Amino acid sequence: MQRVAFTIFAATLLSTAAHADLKLVQKTIMEGNLSKRVQGAGGPPTPPSVTMFYKGNKTRTESGDRVTIFDGERVLLLNPAKKTYQAIPKNAAAEMANPMMAMMDIKASVDVKVTGKTQTIQGKQAKQYVMTMTMKLGMKQGAGGAEKGEAPQLPSFTTRTELWTAEFPGVTLSPSMAKQNMPGGMASMPFVKDMTEKLKTIKGIPLLTTMNQEIMGKKLNMSIKTVSLSEAPLPASLFAPPAGYKQVPYTAPAMPMMPGGG
Repeated sequence: MQRVAFTIFAATLLSTAAHADLKLVQKTIMEGNLSKRVQGAGGPPTPPSVTMFYKGNKTRTESGDRVTIFDGERVLLLNPAKKTYQAIPKNAAAEMANPMMAMMDIKASVDVKVTGKTQTIQGKQAKQYVMTMTMKLGMKQGAGGAEKGEAPQLPSFTTRTELWTAEFPGVTLSPSMAKQNMPGGMASMPFVKDMTEKLKTIKGIPLLTTMNQEIMGKKLNMSIKTVSLSEAPLPASLFAPPAGYKQVPYTAPAMPMMPGGG
């Protein structure tokens, strides 16, 4: 966020740092011939709106019947229908529980640049970052039933993402939350450390994100736009399992579908 006169900045800081809370409602739009594969057969034309809550370094995400909480230390997955919740484990052994991820060989390079461009989104001045990530996907030797020990290769792809972020004093994003949210096994891969360091250079909360991806001649264009924003105080109870919810053992999700492949 560009800074103006010091007196204006100081007044803004004092007025917003008191509660350091934030609520965003964001709408996702997907286009391109890969969008149906990503959303799943029979899915809606566009995903539902997502509501994000921030309180200091704690977050809560509500998307349909899916609720995810980061309470400052743990990532919790809530199931409102069953009144249960799971805690994603931090240890590497649990992360490697996904057998498909254990067989994969993933190499990636990430570049993040700040462009100097700004725009106003929901009354906030946001600055632009451009992130380019190239991923080369493959299988380790002997994996996937490859003959003669040859490792099968999967399509490589490059993703270009534009992020428009605004800073909210007292509201932060935790790298550990992002790491725990990765598919099982990916967090322990060598490229993740470099990617995490690059992502730390992005300051603020994304208010608008656009992503363009092409793989094997098929395209996916996605935009996540903030449609409402509130800095009113939020109750601490939003960032913990509700009373009466029972913790159940964590179950690793199925391997996510590869773009364009299945």
